[in-house]
Amino acid sequence: MAYAANKKSKYVYTIEDIPLVPLTETSSTRFVAADGALLSFIQNPPGAVFPMHSHD
Repeated sequence: MAYAANKKSKYVYTIEDIPLVPLTETSSTRFVAADGALLSFIQNPPGAVFPMHSHD
């Protein structure tokens, strides 16, 4: 059982494994893309502001 717990699947990641991408001077994200889906794990410190934008 210890072997299975230590064996890492190529499809299992920790959030730290995903590259951090800057969005603004203070905010960043980690993107995970798949067929028909895009996840964004955004990091916003207190007081962070995003400019107006749209997702068309």
